[in-house]
Amino acid sequence: MELYLLLGIIFVLLSQTVIILYLFRLKKAILYIKKNLKDEHHDDNHSPTDTTSWQEEVQRTVELQCMQVRNAVQKQTHQLHKKEIELSPKRLSVTNDELFVVYNENQIQAIDAFWREYQSYLQKYWLTKDENVRTVFRGSEDDPQSESAKVIYASKQLTKRLNDHLQHIFDN
Repeated sequence: MELYLLLGIIFVLLSQTVIILYLFRLKKAILYIKKNLKDEHHDDNHSPTDTTSWQEEVQRTVELQCMQVRNAVQKQTHQLHKKEIELSPKRLSVTNDELFVVYNENQIQAIDAFWREYQSYLQKYWLTKDENVRTVFRGSEDDPQSESAKVIYASKQLTKRLNDHLQHIFDN
């Protein structure tokens, strides 16, 4: 019995240590990004490598969030998956100022169009008045006049447009 208690205590301590290490690394990464953003906007003595690294980080963030949204919408083209919509980002976490440093005008227009269309889709089909994700859609997915079928059709159309926007975003 004491052995199980001792093993349980060791497991809890190891779990807490892993969590603390993860949080420490996360905090360190956030501080690093904040420092780079601050240096980018306030210090002209930074090296080109730091700027390139920061710009690549912004690009990866935009690409990742756009792909999460695109995949969540695409998942709705055959059957509705509420969880995918819940877990997808609702807004881009990168500021306009950061976008203007990293992307050209055509890419910024594509990013803006991508997120505007996604917001419109969310508002029209998925969000309640309280900004919660809807859980119930009337009708069968086989009935073209049902809410479910309309969301599936809209998802197919939006997926095509999001793909076009992504193509412009990824073009350098």
